[in-house]
Amino acid sequence: GMTQFATRDSSLPNKGMISCITCSGGIAPFNWDAQNDIYIPMSNSNHTKPALRDALLMKPGSIVEDVYMGLKWAGAIEGEFVRAEGASEISEKPKLLSKTDVVGRHNRIMRIMTTKRKEWQRK
Repeated sequence: GMTQFATRDSSLPNKGMISCITCSGGIAPFNWDAQNDIYIPMSNSNHTKPALRDALLMKPGSIVEDVYMGLKWAGAIEGEFVRAEGASEISEKPKLLSKTDVVGRHNRIMRIMTTKRKEWQRK
């Protein structure tokens, strides 16, 4: 989890990805220590859990379906695409997205739902 260095946990953006994010005008994850290039353990932060799970760096012009395929290829999700919601900020109410919507600042935070159920959902 978040107590690991960025280079030891593949679900977290590494130093290079964080550099790209910040250079393009974005903000590094809340628990990233830029001086030491490591993640701050959750016990040392003010947050009880991370707000976002996965971060993808997408090419300009990418669509929602590209995000779905990228997550599926990475093994982060399984199943067929059902729907997606997107927002520009964490506090904003998500809006329904089409598979063909272009990814941008207006929908950079996404939630993608699929048909695949996890083991705990089958009980």
